[in-house]
Amino acid sequence: MRVVCTGMSGTGRLDYVREVAALAHRHGHEVAVFDVKEIMFRIAADRGQPVEEETILDTAASTLEALRAAALEQVLRLAETTPHFILATHALFRWRNALIPGFDVHYLNQLQPDLYVTISDTITAIKGRLDRQARWRHYSYHDLLTWRDEETFVTEMMASFQRQPHYLIARDQPPDTLYRLMFRPAVPTVYRSYPITHIVDQPDLQAECEALGTQLDEQFVVFDPMAIKDSQAPQPATPAGPPPTTGAGEAQNDGDDGEVSTSETTFTPAESQYMADQTVARDYKLIKQSDLVVVYYPTTVLSAGVISEMIYAVANGKQVFAVWLPPTEPSPFFSYYCTAPVFRSTDALFAYFERTGLTRGRKA
Repeated sequence: MRVVCTGMSGTGRLDYVREVAALAHRHGHEVAVFDVKEIMFRIAADRGQPVEEETILDTAASTLEALRAAALEQVLRLAETTPHFILATHALFRWRNALIPGFDVHYLNQLQPDLYVTISDTITAIKGRLDRQARWRHYSYHDLLTWRDEETFVTEMMASFQRQPHYLIARDQPPDTLYRLMFRPAVPTVYRSYPITHIVDQPDLQAECEALGTQLDEQFVVFDPMAIKDSQAPQPATPAGPPPTTGAGEAQNDGDDGEVSTSETTFTPAESQYMADQTVARDYKLIKQSDLVVVYYPTTVLSAGVISEMIYAVANGKQVFAVWLPPTEPSPFFSYYCTAPVFRSTDALFAYFERTGLTRGRKA
């Protein structure tokens, strides 16, 4: 299995794929991790022309291209004797208001990847990590939101060119997610849909929702929309109202993961709107890369987001299964987009999965 894994700076991409490789090793699969940047730096040092982290992107384009080509040639040689590898690279860099290639697409046909993956993360976590490095410190949230979009889009185009699957994976997803995409391809993929806004302040409902997520994870590869928490960013101020609000909803920290404190996070109205738009587009991407959608609905308050996700899933050929817990009957507009009759308990849902063979891929 050959994987090309991209991700903008600050996403923790390399740490994630190393965790995946370690997990694969524990399961008896040896997965090499090839970090294009690390190889480029090593080649430059071996030639007596070392490059520095802070200045490499200001190096002449021809020098960068030569170093990148030399690194990828080395990867090609290593790949001849390495059946499983993850190539960690950038698709591009956003630098000095211009785009710089992070990968030479000439090598795609020679590498013949089986899978493309982009690692992403909550935008405040990305900025928190990048603010520790002088060269990125001046980047605004808008700059980083744009770069995050571009990294995913360009990688999707590379995958599309080779007619190979592309997955967007949040840094907070367990390493098991990518491991199973690589080594358990028969395991179906599931998008979890639930009324986030309506249960965010109800710990009991959140706990029930998480329990379903854990149960799903035993039998499916699960994509959770809340693995990236941009949706908890502050709402934009109105033009006539106060200046941009401070704080980002979820409790973050200044620890090793590099996230910034909510008390220090300020978004402009345009940035808040950008995050909101990206949240919708990202959730639709997660649905599109999934085999089916499981909706968990513990409240009678209808969610525009859940209904929109159900409609999008059906329009894109996905099966939709819903668990409706309130004692009242669901709206016919809710039931209409379900592949099977609405289930009134999670036990009934999993009994159906077992009976119809949808769990045949299983985790083990």
